Amino acid sequence: MSSSTTAEFLSPRSAVESGEVKSVPELFEWHSCKNATHPFFRYHDGCNLIDINYEQLGHAIRRVARYIMSQVKSPSLIALAANTDTITYVTTTLGVLRAGHSLFLISGRNGPAAVVDMLSRTGCRHMLVSPDSTIQSLSKVVIDQVGDVSLHAMPSFSDIFSPDAPKAFESAEDLPHNFEEGELAVILHSSGSTAHPKPIPWTHKRHMKLTAAPWYGDVNLTQSLLSVHGIPMFHGVGVMMWSFAASAGWTLTTFPPNAPPVIPTVENVFEAILKTSSQFVTTAPAFIENPFHDFNSIISSTELGPIAKVYPNTPLPVVNTKINERDAYASNDLLEPHPTRVGWWRYYGRVDDQIILSNGEKTNPGPIENIIREDRHVQNCVVFGQGRFQNGVLIQPKEDYKFDPQDVTALAHFRNMIWSTVERANDFAPQHSRIFKEMIIVTSPSKQFTYGIKGLPRRVPALNDYRNEIDAIYAAVAESAQSDIPGPIAWDTPDVQVFLRVVVERVLRKPIADEADLFRNGCDSLQATWIRNTILHAVRERSPVAARRIPANIVFQAPTIEALTTAVLAVVHNSSSASPGGNTPQDLVRIAEEYASNLPARPAVLREREFGADVVLITGTTGGFGCDVLEHLLRDDSVGKVYAFNRRGTQALERQHARFRERGLDESLLSSTKFVMVEGALDAENFGLESALLDEIRASITHILHNAWTVSFVLSLRSFETDLRGTRNLIDLALSSPYSEPPRFLFISSIGVFARCSLPPPIPEVLLDPSSAIGAGYPESKWVVEQVLHRASERSGLPAVVVRLGQVIGNKVGWNEREWFPALVKSALFTRCLPDVDGTVSSFIPGYTAARAFAEMRNSSEPILHLVHPHAVPWRSIITPIAAELGVPLVTYNEWLAALVRTAGAEGSSQAVEAMQKNPALRLLDFFREGKHVKEGHEPLGLPHLSPEKAKSASETLATMPAISEAEVKAWVAAWRSVGFLDVASK
Repeated sequence: MSSSTTAEFLSPRSAVESGEVKSVPELFEWHSCKNATHPFFRYHDGCNLIDINYEQLGHAIRRVARYIMSQVKSPSLIALAANTDTITYVTTTLGVLRAGHSLFLISGRNGPAAVVDMLSRTGCRHMLVSPDSTIQSLSKVVIDQVGDVSLHAMPSFSDIFSPDAPKAFESAEDLPHNFEEGELAVILHSSGSTAHPKPIPWTHKRHMKLTAAPWYGDVNLTQSLLSVHGIPMFHGVGVMMWSFAASAGWTLTTFPPNAPPVIPTVENVFEAILKTSSQFVTTAPAFIENPFHDFNSIISSTELGPIAKVYPNTPLPVVNTKINERDAYASNDLLEPHPTRVGWWRYYGRVDDQIILSNGEKTNPGPIENIIREDRHVQNCVVFGQGRFQNGVLIQPKEDYKFDPQDVTALAHFRNMIWSTVERANDFAPQHSRIFKEMIIVTSPSKQFTYGIKGLPRRVPALNDYRNEIDAIYAAVAESAQSDIPGPIAWDTPDVQVFLRVVVERVLRKPIADEADLFRNGCDSLQATWIRNTILHAVRERSPVAARRIPANIVFQAPTIEALTTAVLAVVHNSSSASPGGNTPQDLVRIAEEYASNLPARPAVLREREFGADVVLITGTTGGFGCDVLEHLLRDDSVGKVYAFNRRGTQALERQHARFRERGLDESLLSSTKFVMVEGALDAENFGLESALLDEIRASITHILHNAWTVSFVLSLRSFETDLRGTRNLIDLALSSPYSEPPRFLFISSIGVFARCSLPPPIPEVLLDPSSAIGAGYPESKWVVEQVLHRASERSGLPAVVVRLGQVIGNKVGWNEREWFPALVKSALFTRCLPDVDGTVSSFIPGYTAARAFAEMRNSSEPILHLVHPHAVPWRSIITPIAAELGVPLVTYNEWLAALVRTAGAEGSSQAVEAMQKNPALRLLDFFREGKHVKEGHEPLGLPHLSPEKAKSASETLATMPAISEAEVKAWVAAWRSVGFLDVASK
């Protein structure tokens, strides 16, 4: 065989583009004549470098073709299931195609059930098999279960490359010369990580198009040496590499054609790369992650091939959805946007693998699993949690560390051994995705993972195998606590406080001050449950009767160690006076007075403000509404400067630019000299700002627009104390102004303050009784600020305006798909109907327009304004065109709700999880159930009608706002369709 590596390469591009060569078999025949001496394979045999050129390869391909034709007389689909070397595998593949047959490449790592399933689905009845025991055992099962499958021996390297090849290779009729472009060439299959592998067909035309891809790249790699030592040739990447080599003139470097084949390892792959002088490497990451660090990653799929340049006139080979009425392919991949570079994305994982918890939070298990796999005790792992309240992980130990997981002592020891690695994964993961030690399940030696061709556990089979164990651990955790923490010795304030400090530090993984709010220090609803359960465990040991008095929301109602101490002692000693129950109207009045007391006196010397442009301090501009307001202010010629105040440590300026791009706003405005980004902390002394900057702001601002606020509907009022302190600091800043009239103070309140309002609709723009807002911390906190501003206005002359913002229904580029109305609309894809409800809607207001109206309201003299749509429209005028666009009927609300419930599936089942992934309305079932009970004078789904008369006087934009039109409604549908939201496959 040739050892030359210097032969010139004649590109086949003109032959392919002219139509002379139309298929991959024809391409290799062309090469055997035009590039006879150019090496296609190179390997090191232990002594020398050996090359196989196109002429030699062509002879071998024809030998295989004649052998196949002697075995299978008519064109058929032939499966190739073989553990053999790369050169023999690729040559056999090409020989089957050259004989005019179609080829099904099957991974030898598939289990018998998967192979039987694929053969049944494709109708394949011929298999080429290698002589090793693994494939022979697989073949026996296939014969037993499928029956009419013919097995044929896989030729060896010596058979097809020896000059003395058996006569069987020469005894067939002439080979075919033409191949129909639309005929099936190759079937590959998916990895089968989540279910049985899926066959994916390629036609000759598709295969040829893929082969030509390197011609349209940016770098000419002709005559380069490409290592494929770490790539299996049954895989789509393997097929791509030898196909690309044929078009681009690469030489593939491989292991020697030994029998049995060389099994790739980190060491031998690295050694072979060096011995063959390979210039480039295409491989699975596992073989090069340790010795190398700088990689060029690619993203591709078996269905599409490498995702590179678009061919607008080429039909997609696989279509499974539509976008803007055009055929498209939904790849089910997750991508995350670059935080500052618009249009830049990074591959994140698979939607198939995404876990949605019962609260709607999402977990991508891949990064967590990758970190845990690095532990030296762990062979592999699978994160679980679909439809549950928290995540757990199923871990298979390495061989040396396997044990019986029924052994409680051994289980605890193993969990402790790997805990530092799990904590590292927790540091990486979002708060809601954290894994607690009690949520670690260890596999049984008798029930091991099965693996896909990528070497990863098959997720669905693993979770099915351990369904009982997973159900049991959730049942246990629901009642469990950190029982290893001893309860207080004496149930008095000092001992209970010490106990709670230990509990909180264990859960939050850091100590916090007794008076610090848990939720401001990273506590979430899951961790609150763990804290409560631990308290419950300790109290139950002392008094089971007292334990029954612990409310489910005790941590939310008493969100500091101090408050929890009081609450726990009240439970233990049955003192209802110290109960942490919900706030009363008197509590709200007391808290409002607390934050309005001791207002600072105005400066002794005040001066008149010179006439000039407005100078505005606005908070919370990286959120959606604040972002839109900021753009309007920067466009406004009457505004000379805008200080945009945002939290320090959040890369506020970069986030501001990114948010402008996301929302279709004019990013160039952020380069204006009138824009100043200020990073600080509203609740800190002097806002955490340098004195010079604070003095500059104090001496220049004419308006404060306070928009920043924590949005959570589960926190108690206590947890909004940071927001309340920040508001008071802004009031103090306004009152410290050196001008006779302090800056005007606009505050964004919420229509949530009407939760229990007894006033008859439409409700006027007036202050409300405290009982109106009782029920949740968020509206209670907004009511408190309304009252604080009212008192500051009366006592210190602060010109304050409270703006109660309605239901924002979108921005310049769309409507937040996580809100209740888009979810209701998407439900039609599953319920096949939409609800027809009596009544009108006035709270819906376009976000971008509402932001402009808010900016205009900054000079209003009215203390209360309602920023809602001035023109109420019937619900039917909104829902009817949507139903028409989606082709579904309107039904009564109860009928729609019943249809929605029917789509949910059994609670906790895989069907329920899948339904929740696809149908976001199912995550809001409780909200929609409440929507059945609508009072007279309220909007559909319960909001009271509000009067915006004073607001219209304060804003020309609001006063002249046209009613929501049918065209606007249809535009919502078009926008949702354009991003794939109104597609059944979207999640």
